[in-house]
Amino acid sequence: MTESAVAQNSAVTAPEHSKHAMSSREKLILISISIGTLMTALDATIVNIAIPTISEEFGATAGTSSWILLAYTLMLACFMLLWGKLGAISSYKKIFLIGVGIFTASSLVLGLAGFIESLGIMTIIIMRAVQGLGAGMIMSMNLAMVTSYISPAVRGSAMGIITLMASLGTALGPALGGVLTSVHWSLIFFINVPIGLACILMSIKSMSSIATNSSSQDKKSIDILGAILLFFALFSFIYLMDVGKGNWTSPTVIALAIATIVFLVLIYFQEKRAKDPIINARMLTEKNILFSCIANLLMFGAMAGCYFFLPYYLEGVLRQTTMSAGLILVANSIGVMVAGILVGKLMDKSGECRKYALAGCLVTAVGFITMLSYDLNTSIIQVIATLLLMGFGMGLTLVPIGNIIFTHTVTGEEGAASSFINTFRQMGSSVGLAIMQAVFIAVWTINAILTRPELVERVIEGFHVVFIVCALFAVIAFVLMLIVRDGPNSSHKTPETEEA
Repeated sequence: MTESAVAQNSAVTAPEHSKHAMSSREKLILISISIGTLMTALDATIVNIAIPTISEEFGATAGTSSWILLAYTLMLACFMLLWGKLGAISSYKKIFLIGVGIFTASSLVLGLAGFIESLGIMTIIIMRAVQGLGAGMIMSMNLAMVTSYISPAVRGSAMGIITLMASLGTALGPALGGVLTSVHWSLIFFINVPIGLACILMSIKSMSSIATNSSSQDKKSIDILGAILLFFALFSFIYLMDVGKGNWTSPTVIALAIATIVFLVLIYFQEKRAKDPIINARMLTEKNILFSCIANLLMFGAMAGCYFFLPYYLEGVLRQTTMSAGLILVANSIGVMVAGILVGKLMDKSGECRKYALAGCLVTAVGFITMLSYDLNTSIIQVIATLLLMGFGMGLTLVPIGNIIFTHTVTGEEGAASSFINTFRQMGSSVGLAIMQAVFIAVWTINAILTRPELVERVIEGFHVVFIVCALFAVIAFVLMLIVRDGPNSSHKTPETEEA
């Protein structure tokens, strides 16, 4: 019996379990997964505000310091499909716990670098890469663990909470980073240590009864060559998105584009001949899964692009402090939280996902369109209202999209599905940010050549074009979700009803 089957069986037959409520053990499992997800999402943005301080302390150039962010993102995204495969072969909880351990230990070393000068900037970059590896293990397992360890009757709500944690961590990062950096930048890493240890202890306690995959049919080999080729393909692509901002014709960008194509071709031939390929071909050719993943990519791309520019608008145009801007952006996460919890419960009751995703895409598009009203005199209340609307739409979209993908999976694909979702999310963030920055720079350059307006007016027009592109991303996601259908493994189906 697979780990998924054992976990779901114990979840359903637990004495305290009722049809529409989580057992106490399931709640502990969900809290553990939520803590891990929140930590990894938080560290994707919490460091941003500390980069200038770290650079100044170590005398590092802007190019060198940028790797503090890039190393984390690259290692987080490039190995997710491998972790998903390893989780399916061994155990989701094992990969998750190893990931939390690596993340916590590397956070400790990163914090110590603030007091041990000999460690230097290169140690910080290397340990950020290690931290990204741990984060990738956590993120690639989180949704797989929810679908495997949480009973179907409450799975929608559980997935909503995990999506909420990912969004909340991303939004709280800048604000919390500003507070901690004002004391000392090392605190942004030290804070992970007690949280990580608590997550490990809680996970061990709540998941001790879950068996690992021990049957011979689960003992498959790892396609090492495929994993290596996939790493280089994703590395080239994400690095291309990072260095190509505003200069897509540079030799470096062209070389990275060629490398990405070459590695993708090599992966295609390798995966055709591999006995147990690293990439699940069935999931890639399943229309509902592929289109949902692309819609997921577009929505995260829109959110990442918008998140990058909003602080500049709040601080540069409305003259808010860094702390105030971070707190204002929390409104977006509140919208995601409210919608995520609401739609999770609605999915648990009806078993339907697609209609909520469609509604969410439209609400998100409207939210971005309302941001076209931003100007020099926009009130903070208006900004908060638009962020709440956009966030509500995101929450209404992202939770059902993830659930739809799992309704089209078969037993044993939970790890691959979780990895697919999170890999597309990371790729979406990279693509969205690169496109929005290119659009903003293009508008800036064209206006600078054709007219001589005031600086702030040009900046605001650039913001408006970015918001239009974000809205278009949401509309394209809506069109894709029109094609998608809910799968047979709907969240309202329990093992008992399926047998009947």
